[in-house]
Amino acid sequence: MLKKTLISSTILCAFSLPAYADSSNTLKQFFADDAQVSLAFRYRLENVDQDGFSKDATASTLRTTLNYKTGSLNDFAATLEFQNVAHIGNDNFNDTLNGKTQYPTVADPENTEVNQAFLTYSGLSNTDITVGRKHFNFDNIRFVNINNWRQHHQSYDSISVLNKSLPNTVINYVYVSNVNRSVGGDHPLGDIESNLHLFNAKYSGWKYGAFTLYNYALDFEDSSFEGNSSNTYGLRFIGKAPINESLNVLYTAEYATQSDYADNPANFDADYTLAELGLGGSNWSVKLGYEELEADGTKGRFTAPLGTGHGFHGWADKFVSVPATGIEDTHIKASYKIESVNAFLNGMKFDLRYHDFDANEGSDNYGDEIDLKISKKFKENYSATFIYADYDAEDFATDTRKWWIILGAKF
Repeated sequence: MLKKTLISSTILCAFSLPAYADSSNTLKQFFADDAQVSLAFRYRLENVDQDGFSKDATASTLRTTLNYKTGSLNDFAATLEFQNVAHIGNDNFNDTLNGKTQYPTVADPENTEVNQAFLTYSGLSNTDITVGRKHFNFDNIRFVNINNWRQHHQSYDSISVLNKSLPNTVINYVYVSNVNRSVGGDHPLGDIESNLHLFNAKYSGWKYGAFTLYNYALDFEDSSFEGNSSNTYGLRFIGKAPINESLNVLYTAEYATQSDYADNPANFDADYTLAELGLGGSNWSVKLGYEELEADGTKGRFTAPLGTGHGFHGWADKFVSVPATGIEDTHIKASYKIESVNAFLNGMKFDLRYHDFDANEGSDNYGDEIDLKISKKFKENYSATFIYADYDAEDFATDTRKWWIILGAKF
């Protein structure tokens, strides 16, 4: 009920604001002259070959996003965004709702929703106050994100304050009453009533890197999801230092501690550690890294229910949920972008990654994975991407191979 009230009130307030304008010219400026409209398409063909299934999954899906931003009136501005996910052709995959469990899962059910609807007030110095349904991506999206990898975005019914009063500092506080998860509102766990407090403060005034201090207190009120309630405190540092004009040392260090919170029936304390070190130039980089999500015996383990495992623990998505014995991920990441060859190849980017996964508790070697991505943007509005992921299982899950062809257009 609170979610519906928040969204409907936001839309009503946003489009009632012009009634207080002094003239039709002001209305025209608010709705048309200073307004911005954008339309985006993302077509994706995804194939999953997973041991244990007699049939491969093939998912052909299209995401359409329509976004409208008004101009500013009395320091108020509004955003409204609709999103549709459609299946193109045969549904030869388990989308989590269609019951086709003979196929591997591709969690992109058909869906049409108001993806964003929020009102922002900017009348206070260096401060934005926003009410409504909104996207949030913090830092490297490990703990708070919109899950852009899936076709339907994750969004938050929220009240937020963004402040930039301090030099080189951005402070975010967000209160969330409902999480609209990427599986969509028709899924039993698509809408999660919540009582979340998200605090994130980033300082980027040092030439060798940026510091982020954060606290995420997550109280999920849905009984089927309250086991994810937790309180996390963390500190992140990321930066680079030049060796010469064309070469930099790249580094990232992050530590967080997490404990059970609110009505979580568990009683645990677990830590998170990320360390990466590498070298990079203007169009390439190589990094060696280690990421650990700790387990606390049988009591619980470090989790990131608002974040994403995709892009961190391999693109095959075998570790979207952290195993009960935690996870240690030793990885190598390399990227290269073609420059100064020809108009077609210039800007083409190659990403190669290797992961070795181990249990945090016990001696299990989960398995390893190799990932490849080739991407290219065309004339600013268009993009094409090919991705391949190959997970070789040892003591966790099953061998899985996935590939994607992704075509995008933005206007």
